[in-house]
Amino acid sequence: MIKRELFTFIKSIIDLFENSDKKKLLIVTIVQVILAFFDLLGLLTIGLLGAVVINGIQSQSLVGNRVLETLNIDSISIQFQVAVLGAIVAIVFSLKTVASIVLTQKVLLFISKRGALISKNILISIFSKPIVLMNKYTHQEIIYGSTTGVVNIIIRVVGSIITIVSDLALLLVIFAGLLILNPIVSISALIMFMSVSFIINKLLKSKLFDLGSEEVDLNLKSNEAINELLSTYRESIVRNTRLSYLNRINSHRIELAQIDATRIFLPKLNKFLIEITMVIGILAVAGLQFYFYTATEALANLAIFLAAVTRIAPAVLRIQQSYMAIQNGVGASQRTLEIISETNVGLQQKLINRPADFKYEGFVPNITVSDLSFSYLDSKEFVLADLDFEIFAGEQVAIVGSSGAGKSTLVDLLLGVQAPTVGKILISSNEPLSTINKWPGAIAYVPQDIMIINGSVRENIELGFEFNKSFDSYIWDALKLSRIDKLVSGFPNKLDTKLGENGYKLSGGEAQRIGIARALFTKPKLLVLDEATSALDSQTEQDITEALKFLKPNTTVIMIAHRLSTVRNADKVIFMDKGSIKCIGNFDQVRSKVPDFDKQANLMGL
Repeated sequence: MIKRELFTFIKSIIDLFENSDKKKLLIVTIVQVILAFFDLLGLLTIGLLGAVVINGIQSQSLVGNRVLETLNIDSISIQFQVAVLGAIVAIVFSLKTVASIVLTQKVLLFISKRGALISKNILISIFSKPIVLMNKYTHQEIIYGSTTGVVNIIIRVVGSIITIVSDLALLLVIFAGLLILNPIVSISALIMFMSVSFIINKLLKSKLFDLGSEEVDLNLKSNEAINELLSTYRESIVRNTRLSYLNRINSHRIELAQIDATRIFLPKLNKFLIEITMVIGILAVAGLQFYFYTATEALANLAIFLAAVTRIAPAVLRIQQSYMAIQNGVGASQRTLEIISETNVGLQQKLINRPADFKYEGFVPNITVSDLSFSYLDSKEFVLADLDFEIFAGEQVAIVGSSGAGKSTLVDLLLGVQAPTVGKILISSNEPLSTINKWPGAIAYVPQDIMIINGSVRENIELGFEFNKSFDSYIWDALKLSRIDKLVSGFPNKLDTKLGENGYKLSGGEAQRIGIARALFTKPKLLVLDEATSALDSQTEQDITEALKFLKPNTTVIMIAHRLSTVRNADKVIFMDKGSIKCIGNFDQVRSKVPDFDKQANLMGL
């Protein structure tokens, strides 16, 4: 990855932080620069310590003598001077190390919390958008992008940037001090470590970025294959494809293991190169010192250089490893950054968390659809065109038509899952999402395919609402209406009985009735059923249809159904074909005006 692209990515990552957070990070940087001077102080003290040991008190330089006088140890024995100076070195380096540890811990905690906030904002942004935008990504991409991808951004990238800034400050201060104290030592150290850094970067180049990208792709492929096998387990048994799936998953995991091994090895290679450089550098600097200076001066300067190397080498190593982590982290977080960019994180619709109050004062379940047309983002053709109709409070309305007529798309628009391209929808005089935010629970929806979570009956009915023991009476009312209360009463733990992942303990019809009970739990004023009785036997379907009649006149019911027996008693039937409304009326009126509908009714003996 070229440097300009890398800097662009890093800038986009830094932009995720609020201005107040950026100021805090700037303060941290300034503190780290100040701490770097402790290292310089320690090194200068080591230099003075070396001079005392080698030269003795009588032959100290003017500066050295002044320092000893300031410390009030100029007139005591060399042994005591060495002890005092050694203690100062130990205290200075220890204080600096402790301060760095505390600061690093606080910074990591700070950016980790900000990472959690970024994850939340990503998810808010995704889930506040129309479903057509959500469908641009697989479930695995959304999960990875909002969790592991954010960790890559925060820890591998932001954390590494902070480390680099800290250690660069340390190196600049040390090199500046060495340059004043001994130009040859400073220039030698600079050339030595710059050379090894150049060699390491040359060797690795964009390897780590590519590894990060490959790691993400393989993780997604592996997780998707596992999810696919779990979701189609019965089909995989019948088709005898389980081993094929497992071999594919194993292949992805082997490639991931190779990437992990390479990613772990490269920083170790970096360490080995730094260690070799240190040995060669020490020998080279020693030779230069003894060539240009007397033995006594050379030993004193070499003492400073050795002390400097003990601080410089780890800093250079950390910088190199942090740079590697950034390259790898940017590669691994590309998918997250794409999601952030495309969903405009920070500009998301404000979501309001209000509990259902089961009363919905002021809510009127009227629906007005005016001049409604809809097309998907990547299409110029309308899948729904020029829809106009009104549904009044307490009506039971059936939306019918052949597959592909646009019924489910219309339901998505009524529920606010999609936004109209042209025209508007008003529910209780508000747009759908505004209505839902104002009266959560007033609108309920039952999809054709019910998702049963790995939780209890109670958790499946309340689904997302905060647990409240007083809700149990509402739950039992909903279970009775959906004709599944007797089944739940027979469970050993009643409402606390676990239903298993995907409801494996339930039949298809039982799962669908749990879904209906889930919708009825909030005592909605507007109920939307999308083929909600398709998995039920005829008797149960009839029982539930009869039960829904008791919701009148307070609840408006909209149902999509292919079984015409389900919609026969609807107050209003809306017949759709190819995205348009062909007829609105009661069952007999639509039958008389639409030959296809009449034909279907005749085939069903109606």
